[in-house]
Order: sequence, then C-alpha cells, then structure tokens
Amino acid sequence: GEIDDSPVLMCRVRMRSLGGTGSTTVTLTDATVNSVRGSDQTLNLWVGEESITTVGISGGTATGPGGLTLTFPAGAVISNTPVSVEKLALSSLPIEFPPMAEFTPTTMAWKLGPDMEFRRPVNFKVDYTDADLSTASESLLMLFWLDPSVNKWVRQNGSVDAASNVFTATITHFSYFVLAADTMDTPHIRITRLNARPNPFSPNNDNKNDLTTISFHISRDAKEATLKVFDVNGRLIRLLFEKLALFKGENQFEWDGKNGYGDTMATGIYIYYLGVRDNDNRLDEASKTVVISRHMKD
Repeated sequence: GEIDDSPVLMCRVRMRSLGGTGSTTVTLTDATVNSVRGSDQTLNLWVGEESITTVGISGGTATGPGGLTLTFPAGAVISNTPVSVEKLALSSLPIEFPPMAEFTPTTMAWKLGPDMEFRRPVNFKVDYTDADLSTASESLLMLFWLDPSVNKWVRQNGSVDAASNVFTATITHFSYFVLAADTMDTPHIRITRLNARPNPFSPNNDNKNDLTTISFHISRDAKEATLKVFDVNGRLIRLLFEKLALFKGENQFEWDGKNGYGDTMATGIYIYYLGVRDNDNRLDEASKTVVISRHMKD
C-alpha cells in the first residue's frame, strides 16, 4: 500500500486549568509550526488535579487531591523521590473498571507515581464525603489497584471508619487505584495474592532490602493463622507467628532473614508457608519461595 508521509505529531501543547475538574472540550485553531499551518483540532480532555511531594529516606507525608494522604515510614524509599498524586475520572483509567454487579466504583480514582515498589508498606488514607461514594455502599468499601503484568484490577481490603468518613489501607507499590464497594463474598476462607517483596532481598545490614514484606489477602476473618519459613529441605527455619487471629482483607508481615535463634540465613531459596482457619474451622493453605542474596547492591 501507499505510505502516508504526513507527520504524526505536529506539536505538543501543555495546558493548565484554572477551574475545577471534569470533562472539557478544547479546540486548537491556527496552529503553526515552522510556518506550516495545521488544520483545526478539537480535543476532548479530562481536566484533573495533581500534586507532587518529595519524600526521602527518613519518610514523610504526601497529600493529594480527592482527600488522599500517603504516609511513608523511614526506609520506604532509599532516596529523595518526587511522589505524584493525580485524581482521575473513571473514564480516564487505562482499562475499564470491572462492570460487574458485585463491584460498585466510587468517584475516587488516582494515578500514583512513579512506578516503584516500596521497602516498607505505606499508609493509604482517604478522607471522603458522602457525595464521593456515588451509589457505593460505605460499609463495603475496598481498594482496587491495576496490575500491569496481567492488565487486571486486583482487590485489596482496607478499613472503613463510617463515623469519620475515612478509609485506610496499606500499599507496597504505586499504580492506578480505585475505591469501590465489593459485595462479593465467599463461604470459604481463601488466601489470595500471597507475595514477598522485595524478592530477592539482602539482609546484610546495609539498609537496602534488609527485610522482605510478606503480604496476602484473606476472604474471611481467620481465628487462627500461621506463617512459617522453611529451607528447601523442609526444615523449619522461622516461625513468624502461630494461632494468630487476623481480620479479612490485606495483611502484611516482615521477615528479617533470620532464623529462630537470631542468625542471618545464608544465600539461597526459602519457602514461606501460610495457613489460615476460619470460625467454621475451614482451612486454606498456600506457600511460595523467597530468595536471600547477601551481596545485592540495590
């Protein structure tokens, strides 16, 4: 076929809104670049809000539009990091939020950046109004994030204080986030999203990746939960907790790479096991591997 040699990008224009947020239409007229005039272009834009805060190795707080506050503990990042918080319309998300009956999104959606994982969990707090909820049920609010590796929305629990209109959760990375009501329930306790981050990690006391955070989601309250670490030969290395009661949703625990005697383990592959039992005495189990590398530089 014929090759169209017309330019794809004639110019780039950056605009700033002095009003509120919402959908707007902008028309570029008489756009000229290097004496070449382009045809008028009509653009449909979402005028949003954004704020940027620098957070350092000692921690800090980043606030943004939509009532969002991110609290970073010391060591969550290893250098000064400009944190971007941008409030989005649902129509501006890179993929559609699941249009299923069991999920009811609010008007609260954000893009958080830059793309990165944290060394420590970060507190995610939203002060919302009743108008922000739209038709979503306040008591069923949960946080959802976009997993780019599978291009799907992943459910993550949180805590709702209905009296104060506050939602809190913990996050271990940046992505797109949506606050929505999740009416889906399951009669059986279930473990999902079991992960260790960073993986590998390096417990060599250089303040870089010295700990790994084991995170997981459980679908119901657990009356008893057990988290253990084994070597590849099946020998118990560390009992992190046993018969611990946990609330449903997202949970996170740290392992410092040491055994039960306080000795740091050697470079190698280790297996972490999670078992949870609900009030009806139903059990779910899951396990994954994590790698210790004593000589990591980053």
